[in-house]
Amino acid sequence: MDVLKSILVVLQVIAALGVITLVLLQHGKGADAGASFGGGSSGSVFGSVGSANFLSRTTAYLATLFIISTVLLAFVFTGVGSGSGSVLDKAVAPVAPATSPAVPAATDGIPK
Repeated sequence: MDVLKSILVVLQVIAALGVITLVLLQHGKGADAGASFGGGSSGSVFGSVGSANFLSRTTAYLATLFIISTVLLAFVFTGVGSGSGSVLDKAVAPVAPATSPAVPAATDGIPK
């Protein structure tokens, strides 16, 4: 079980770093307006449209992998699949504070 946890954590970290990198590599919607005035983006490795499709598809795949690994990690670390019961079953009932013995009342009004 520890090997599965380690694999899922490594997979999640790789997916998270991949999503961060790919999102930072993509240019926003406003960058297309600059390309029409001679931005020169058509000379890129993937072509003028190919890079957007490749990067957005890869980002979607890595985001899906990230979400799936997050859900699996939640199940593995909380033990939901092992039938461990409800969280309320594990709750401890509060213990009432111990009461001190009652002080007997003094007959003359002065405590002894």
